[in-house]
This record gives sequence, structure tokens and C-alpha cells, in this order.
Amino acid sequence: SYAGSATPSADAQMPDSSRDILLAVANPLAAPPARAGSSLIGYASSYYGAGQKAAARMDSIKQRYKLREVSAWPITSLGLYCAVLQPPPGVSRDELVSALADDEGVELVQPVQDFSVFSADASEQTTSLSGYNDPYVDMQRGFIDTDAASAQTVTQGRGVVIAVVDTGVDTNHPDLKARIRDVHDLGDDTPVTTS
Repeated sequence: SYAGSATPSADAQMPDSSRDILLAVANPLAAPPARAGSSLIGYASSYYGAGQKAAARMDSIKQRYKLREVSAWPITSLGLYCAVLQPPPGVSRDELVSALADDEGVELVQPVQDFSVFSADASEQTTSLSGYNDPYVDMQRGFIDTDAASAQTVTQGRGVVIAVVDTGVDTNHPDLKARIRDVHDLGDDTPVTTS
């Protein structure tokens, strides 16, 4: 069960984004009532893009579970209002996610996952990247972590197919044009034509 009354340890009192959760609630935006002074999302001024029902639901969840909001935004195409929330000190993130998953007002809840994309310190590099033909290679953390420069001395990747899930791609970019086999928009389930 959810341990909302746990006593915080000294370590638990420090801010720690690795404890944050992502939570989404339904954000129905219905046509406004036919009366003067009304708006589509109502007047929930502290919630950018959230309807009154979503704002009330989010407030209720935050109060019940003693969560602090870090950031929030609407995903209009999915009818959701999302927030990154910080659990109270001393509360297990896994237990909290489990409790919230069973909460009737929650559409989606999951732990926030950190991904690092900045360059490694020079001392961490296993392969010399000086002379490499990409001026930004030292900013490509995955390139360094996987020691891709060494791998490229063996193969250049002919015949390799790579799938990338992302929020978008410039299919006309000179480095990508004619190299992209398929682009599919999962938001509205339509194929995207590439030139």
C-alpha cells in the first residue's frame, strides 16, 4: 500500500529528479456553454491548456498524495493533461506509481527516466576523436559510450536497418534524404510520405 506518512531520511529531503513521476489525467475540452464570458478551457489560470475538470482532478491527486508539481503541459491531440510530479520525501516512488495506477482519475503514470545526451569528459573517452569528420562528435554521448569510432574501422553499417522513435524528423535533411525507408505518425496513425 501507499506509504504517504513515511518519515523522511536526510537523503530523501534533497531534490532528486530520479524520483519524479509523469502523470496524465483526462483533459476533455468541450464546446463552451452559450453564455457571455465563457471560454473553452474555463478559467483555471494556473493550468496552461487544462480544462476545469483536468485542473480539479490534478489538484485533487496532488493533495491526496502530497505531490509537488515540477512542470505540466497539455497534449491536446490525446485529450490529456500531463505533469511531472515530485513525491514527498521518504515515499517510495515504486509504491506511489503503483497506488496512482489504481487511482480512478489517473490515465497514465510512470517513473520519469533520465537520459544523458551531453558529451563525456575527455578522461572518459576511450577513443581519440580528434580528426573525426563531425565537429559535434564529442557531444554525442552514445557515440562515445558505445565506442562507435572503433566499430567504424570494421564496418560502416551497410545493410543495417535502424528504427528510431522520436517526435519528428526532417525528411528533407541532406544527411537523411534518400536514407529513410519509412516514417509513421503514431499520434494519428498515418504514414508520412518521404521525398
